[in-house]
Amino acid sequence: MAQTQTATAFDGLRRAYEAAYNAEDTAALGELFTEDAKLMPPNGPVVEGRAGVVAFYQAWFDQFTTNISIGTDETLGLGDLAVGRGTFTAKLTPKAGGDTMTLEGKYMNLSQPQADGSLKLCRHIWNLPMPEPGS
Repeated sequence: MAQTQTATAFDGLRRAYEAAYNAEDTAALGELFTEDAKLMPPNGPVVEGRAGVVAFYQAWFDQFTTNISIGTDETLGLGDLAVGRGTFTAKLTPKAGGDTMTLEGKYMNLSQPQADGSLKLCRHIWNLPMPEPGS
């Protein structure tokens, strides 16, 4: 996949992810992942497969009303794969009540091109900044 095609396809994937996440639409999120996808959330076990990804997000949306904004810093086409890297800001309001939390972090995605020119996520990892030990 050429770099321009990769950037365009990744932008479409990013926008679709952002829209599905903000709509709390687990079915739409699931469709953005390959069947054998792996989700790697911070401080948690690896979530395996599309069904696992959908269950992860459903548990998340059961707890929070969400809004996410995602930026892309870099996209790379690497043969049959595409890599996207960037930052995000997520606002989470507990459905059980409480103050809205703002999370800012970084992500990296590994995606596979599909026959229609789109990308599907096969690996998705994100992290949140933590204070240095002892600070």
